[in-house]
Amino acid sequence: MTPRQRMQAFFDGKPVDRIPNGLGACETAGLHNVAYHKLKRVLGVDDPGNRVCTFMNNAIFEPAVITAMEGDMILLGSRMCPSRFWGPQAAKEWKPLHIWDIDLQVAKDWQFRHDPDGSWWWGGNVCRPGSFYFDPPAGHGVCRGRRTGAAHTMVARERAGMVRQAAVAVRVQLRAQHDRQIELSDIVSFHFYGDYAGMKSRIAEFKKFGRPVVCTEWMARTLGGKWDTDLPLLKEAGVGCCNWGLVLGRTQTCYPWGSPKDTPEPAVWFHDLLRRDGSPKNPDEIAFIRGKAEGPYVDIKPDGPLTAEIDASLFRDDDGKVYFVHQNGKIARMKDDMTGLAGEPTLLTPANAGQVGFEGAFLFKANNRYYLSCAEFVDDRYHCCVASSKEVYGPYGDRYLAVPHGGHNMFFKDAADGFTGEKKNIQHPISNTEHPIMKCSGSRGISNIQYPTRNIQ
Repeated sequence: MTPRQRMQAFFDGKPVDRIPNGLGACETAGLHNVAYHKLKRVLGVDDPGNRVCTFMNNAIFEPAVITAMEGDMILLGSRMCPSRFWGPQAAKEWKPLHIWDIDLQVAKDWQFRHDPDGSWWWGGNVCRPGSFYFDPPAGHGVCRGRRTGAAHTMVARERAGMVRQAAVAVRVQLRAQHDRQIELSDIVSFHFYGDYAGMKSRIAEFKKFGRPVVCTEWMARTLGGKWDTDLPLLKEAGVGCCNWGLVLGRTQTCYPWGSPKDTPEPAVWFHDLLRRDGSPKNPDEIAFIRGKAEGPYVDIKPDGPLTAEIDASLFRDDDGKVYFVHQNGKIARMKDDMTGLAGEPTLLTPANAGQVGFEGAFLFKANNRYYLSCAEFVDDRYHCCVASSKEVYGPYGDRYLAVPHGGHNMFFKDAADGFTGEKKNIQHPISNTEHPIMKCSGSRGISNIQYPTRNIQ
């Protein structure tokens, strides 16, 4: 198989001749330039080019290296780097740098300085002798109280202005490159650290290109990321995801970016899931990821119920929104993270009565219509009535008797993908408003009941 055939088959869930090799296909799924330099010698690649693409000093894997190690993917560009990787004009956007006893190429817009004591400076970060990474100088990132508030404000404004100008310049320069990358890519990958709304927007941005999408870095709790909302979103959208951290360890990704040295362990971890002994930091997250029907379950409102009424159930619409339905046909959308109601409940009413029934509300969808069932007493008989609508919030048509003596009911799909009530030998509840099984009249009563002689399917 060719690399393209192998990757396409892999993402389609089809058999492949071997596991795809994606080393170097992401800014952070690669090697430090010193390790990359040694890899090239092991592979027998003589190409002197050795370009830096990220602040972590990771290397850009060249085609010669990809070929030598039988790689299947190549990185076309990165928002972390202002210079283009490939193409006839790319060479003009790089400059030489000799550091760590190897010759590198760095983006021409990056500024480096070499001090007499052997320290290297990259902008405001320093790499001391014997180190291989650029880090903030000791004491930076922590307010020591050495400047007045006005002085801090001036410094912040100056730095913010520099960042904005640089960001604008990079975006303008990368727009054409970005479009070309998408055009040439078989798979679109991205990083995102943020909340549910941001993740949803980013997925929509990349799904529109009609290619497989993979989020190769995600989950920042302190920026709004949540397993119980983001993971279902990624699954529903068919987007693969890679959690950058897993076990608390050397990379210290339990801490948010910018945490100073000797910061105590935060109450909310930024990224990781497990402690070094394998125990979870948050057992509820692990329970959610496992997704076992037997639980454990988490009480989303320990201080009391969501409402003071009865007969609650959940309805999940085709767009993924979840609704809380209860009592006599009241409905309210759940928050995206399922931690409570997103608004006040609304009563769904049929066209011919004040309510479908007085209790036992249940909502389901079939044939692109919403069906609300409720229980109602008529002549001391406990029936199940139904009204339907094209929209979840209505308007709903006439209520009708759907399940004689059915009372408080629920409906589910059977093996043939058809809807059935939980009681046996009942009339089929789904019918249109022109041919209901039996219409109901009045706010509570049903007069002169005559059960139909045929079932309306």
